[in-house]
Amino acid sequence: MNRYNFTNRKFVLKVAVLKSEYYGNSVNAACTNPETLRAFNSGVSFDYQYYDSSNEFVMQYAIDAQTCKAKR
Repeated sequence: MNRYNFTNRKFVLKVAVLKSEYYGNSVNAACTNPETLRAFNSGVSFDYQYYDSSNEFVMQYAIDAQTCKAKR
């Protein structure tokens, strides 16, 4: 699990846009990294959680082997 906190509350106003961008970048990074692909092949998944500066939940997504297969 990866947990991130945004330090600027204004930054998270457009969650749908933010999630789309972060998810796309995370999928691209995970699905092109040989070490990550080996982890996925062993059944590992990565869960990303994001919170605002007040520690309020903003968004979450997971990436696993199926995510990379769907990307192709």
